[in-house]
Amino acid sequence: VFISRAHRFIFHNFHRPIQVADVAEATGLPVRSLSRRFARAIGTTVAHEIFRLRVAHVQRLLRQGRGKLRQVASLSGFSSVEHLSRCFLRVVGQSPGEYRRRHGPGGA
Repeated sequence: VFISRAHRFIFHNFHRPIQVADVAEATGLPVRSLSRRFARAIGTTVAHEIFRLRVAHVQRLLRQGRGKLRQVASLSGFSSVEHLSRCFLRVVGQSPGEYRRRHGPGGA
């Protein structure tokens, strides 16, 4: 129950500046307890799940050709274009601009 509540909260709020403490509060569990239970059930950390959903959302927006990177960052819960670009490059292996050119409307 706690894990599904946590996952639902993350899914509906990843685009906001949420942190693990916010997820714990939404579930009624202490941060440490939530972290242990989440890792056991899902196989990753709460923070990584938030991060994973944010990057996946950026990929969707870039494939759709939606908006400037500043807008994409804001819609995806990243604090800045720079933060988005660093994280995206680390995870996807391409800059957001390169990804959009390859996978967006009219891409290769």
